[in-house]
Amino acid sequence: MSEYRFERRVTKNFGKILEPSIPISIVGPSKSVGVMALLDSGADISLFPYSVAELIGAPLDLKELREIHGLGQAGCPYILGEAAIVIAETELTARVA
Repeated sequence: MSEYRFERRVTKNFGKILEPSIPISIVGPSKSVGVMALLDSGADISLFPYSVAELIGAPLDLKELREIHGLGQAGCPYILGEAAIVIAETELTARVA
């Protein structure tokens, strides 16, 4: 069983919260980058900023740009793909946007 730490944060809307975070590496064609990721075991897909894709040299086809909506009316652009992710020395392929 793995254990993950909770980061204490203060948010504008909710005040003090605890976020489960996990150190991961995202592996790309040109390099890998280590990031702290929010652990959401109920998420349908993992989301990363466009800048992470650029850092690791992931090929992005802007013709595949789509938009996802959550709460509210504002949309968030994304490109669907796959990435190798390393968690606690285990590498897996994950669907990412």
